[in-house]
Amino acid sequence: MMDKKDEDLKFGIVTSKKISKKAVERNKIKRRIMEVLGKNLSKFEKGRRFLFLSKKEILKTDMVGLEKEIERICLKK
Repeated sequence: MMDKKDEDLKFGIVTSKKISKKAVERNKIKRRIMEVLGKNLSKFEKGRRFLFLSKKEILKTDMVGLEKEIERICLKK
């Protein structure tokens, strides 16, 4: 997480081939993360940058678990 002086809120998602050799699965992971972020966009402070590095466990996580994990990491005060 980084702070910038402008008001833009930006997200980056990295899912390497070590997570899955299939591009379909890597893209699915990115779409799932972006969906959770989109639902919670108003909860994030303006001017922040976030970079998500996927781990292998994400393949077994459902949407509810993913949403709880992102909230736990990014939205803690």
